[in-house]
Amino acid sequence: MRRSHFIFICALLLLLGVPVAFAQNDAVTITAVHSTNFPTVTVDFILDTAVPAPQSPASYSLTEDGQPVDIQSIEPVEHRQPISLLIVVDQGRYSVSRYRQNYDLVELKQLFYTLGEDFFQEGDQIGILTGRWDEGTNGRFQIQPHLELTNDFMAYTQAIDTLDIDLTANDISLDSVQAIETPLLLEPAIEQMNGEPNGVILYLSALIHAPNEPGPTRALNAAERLAADAQAANLQLVVFQAAANTIDDDIRAPMNNLAGENLYIELKTSVDNLREVTTVYQTLWQDETSYTATYRSRSASSQPRTVSLALATAPDQADEETYTVTPQPPVLLDEEVTWAEDGRYQLTATLNWPDLLPRELSAVQINSQTVTDFTVSESQLTATFTASTDHFAQMAITDELGLNSSSELTLPDPPSISATAVATTEPEESTTTQTAPAAPGTQLLRWLPWLGLLIALGYIGIFQRQKLPQVGRQVRHTARRLTTIVAGNARQPVIAHLHIAAAREDLINETIDLITDITTLGRDPQLSDIQLYAEDERSSISGQHCTIQFDQGCFHITDNGSANGTAVNGNLLPADDPYPLNDGDEIQLGHKARRGATLRFTVAEAVKRQQRATIADANFPGSAQAGTPTQIDLEPAQNNLTAAPDRLPVPEDDDDTWWKKLE
Repeated sequence: MRRSHFIFICALLLLLGVPVAFAQNDAVTITAVHSTNFPTVTVDFILDTAVPAPQSPASYSLTEDGQPVDIQSIEPVEHRQPISLLIVVDQGRYSVSRYRQNYDLVELKQLFYTLGEDFFQEGDQIGILTGRWDEGTNGRFQIQPHLELTNDFMAYTQAIDTLDIDLTANDISLDSVQAIETPLLLEPAIEQMNGEPNGVILYLSALIHAPNEPGPTRALNAAERLAADAQAANLQLVVFQAAANTIDDDIRAPMNNLAGENLYIELKTSVDNLREVTTVYQTLWQDETSYTATYRSRSASSQPRTVSLALATAPDQADEETYTVTPQPPVLLDEEVTWAEDGRYQLTATLNWPDLLPRELSAVQINSQTVTDFTVSESQLTATFTASTDHFAQMAITDELGLNSSSELTLPDPPSISATAVATTEPEESTTTQTAPAAPGTQLLRWLPWLGLLIALGYIGIFQRQKLPQVGRQVRHTARRLTTIVAGNARQPVIAHLHIAAAREDLINETIDLITDITTLGRDPQLSDIQLYAEDERSSISGQHCTIQFDQGCFHITDNGSANGTAVNGNLLPADDPYPLNDGDEIQLGHKARRGATLRFTVAEAVKRQQRATIADANFPGSAQAGTPTQIDLEPAQNNLTAAPDRLPVPEDDDDTWWKKLE
């Protein structure tokens, strides 16, 4: 009756034009907005599990400050949240120790090794807790933390190595082993894990022993109570029931109830259990899918911007997030105007972005006239134009956001027509000059030096044909030995050094000279200037892991979205966010225990001197002219390895006279 009244009232309200509100969840949730590569902006978001996952940009509605923007792409991203796992091992009488003769201990431990090798990832934590009551504990019940919660994979592996699951390693007599009360063991474990994000307790035992639990079905009551306590603490309980093929359903049922759905595994004696255990691990470490929407902003606002994203089919369920950038107008440096051969002026200049957010130029003007013939390549602007004024011209540039700046150009004088004519006629006059014939003796003497030169060249050619194959083999051998790192005697200017403390074996204790403004580090030789591990090696270094950049006298390091992170002096860097790099900083790439890399960064002495001079100029403004670009006299690379992937290494010798061996 009440339901019919409710339907009647809703229908009446709809007929009267009154909207009826129903409870609904947001279909889209924005998790982050990234503006590091502004004006390109990326929006990370997740979808409600009940919503299909469209990956077409047309399936979404995106606005910035209320203005619609075009979505360039929608990309799925697989990820998962870190897990905190506590392994609780019952070493009492009713556990593996009772059935020790039926188990292969190596096979049993492999279940835990697999957990670490195939599922343990950066950010996870694992600990081990044991409960014992035997002659090794002086006949008393003890709870022992065999391994505190840690994210150190090697420490976990060593803890499994020393874990005496069935008490045979310490030669404990089974007659002295007492039964462990399950609540006394699991209750401290639940209390310890309470508050851990994505917490899991893995319990290894044969049965639930609860002699002090009230009620006729003590084991079942204890299982239900402990399961409720774990659920209240947002914990998952996983049960590995030992000797499951030797017990009846009265013992099996409480253990099953303790674990809940899909997290109960029966460990059969003398049977491979790896497949069933792997299924449980996959359930715990299940990947989640998020999405990234990419768009290009057209706003020059310095105020906080509001990004709104919704499904096109549900625009009223939009989610919002804000971000802030402060765009500044572009500036031209080192302008130089020359006279082109086609009778026009040609400008070359460095395009500088004070906000460190490079973008496109939309317009170039000379004396308010639009210049159509201009290009920008690697921050270098080239433009060709005509001007009706002499000596000076007013230039203006505008970027894609509408920000502009202007500067005055000094125009060179056009080349003189008379000078050009003289230059073209003088050679013709010289060709018509007649000379007296040389005497027979002097003509022969004039050819003698040329004859000697021909004989010398012939000798060198014959000798070199024998030497070149050896040199070629030496160069090819060196090229094979170093792929992305070449010998440093190429005389390139050095701006900094990287001392390798940990990486692939042939790089340890080497020093690499940095000679370019941008240097990439990683494992993929196609993406990295410095290859820290072979591409097929198992390592926590990503293909393109991070980038070191030198700009305006300062160094920055950027983590390029690596899987296992980049840290400077122990500080983990956020992805795609440049971080200042100073002399003496320690750089950690990936995980130390999983074949990561440790580097020591030092600034070249020439750069240090210039940095000190720049600070002095700032403290004493009169010491240098304002606005004058500073030139850094860099040292040449010597004796160390140099990051320069596109250059073939020269043969390595103790001196600089290797070329004399060609003689």
